[in-house]
Amino acid sequence: MPRIRISFLILAAFFLAFGASCSKSKKGSPGELENVNSNKYGLESGVVTLEVEILNPSIKTKQTLSFDDFGSLEARETTTEALLTENKSESHGKTIYKENILYTLNMDAKSYTQMSLLDPNFSEIDFSKIGRSGMRDYSVEEVGAEDILGRPCTIYKVHSERWNLTGKYWVWKNIPLKSLYNAGGMDVRMIATGIEEGTAIPPSMFDVPKGFKHIP
Repeated sequence: MPRIRISFLILAAFFLAFGASCSKSKKGSPGELENVNSNKYGLESGVVTLEVEILNPSIKTKQTLSFDDFGSLEARETTTEALLTENKSESHGKTIYKENILYTLNMDAKSYTQMSLLDPNFSEIDFSKIGRSGMRDYSVEEVGAEDILGRPCTIYKVHSERWNLTGKYWVWKNIPLKSLYNAGGMDVRMIATGIEEGTAIPPSMFDVPKGFKHIP
């Protein structure tokens, strides 16, 4: 299979796994506006480890979500293993939310792109914004409750015609700990495997490493 096709599927897996849907956007700058991720999570800081599986094609990822200041600072490190042919392909990525900018890093190529969270076309699943304009592209319905890793979760059914997404999310303190959904014809399963509450996160976790090339 051509390398460009493999790279595309890994990138798609990366975004689907953390439940964000983003349209093309112009390069952004922090500016002086309020951080759109303020009070995103109901926990000041923490680390959540996750396992994600996408079926047909077979793509598995292991993720580490680190956040501080109730989610205004967020980093998600991802190792993706794709079995698209007889050979396996592995890649390493990272996303950083900081000062109204989403940075998407290719850790293997040492490069990154960025987009503004203030762009009106930007859209993501953010359970702190249920019923508000930030979730305008999604219909959300509470359908039950269940504990995941000993944390009481509310189960939400989520649907978006714009992003062709339908599924369920198990949410604790606005943090999805489990999800089962179909997006763009791909079935995705996610489950949290570990949670550390109140962990001190080094500030460097939320910085683009020196030497990484910006791709416009």
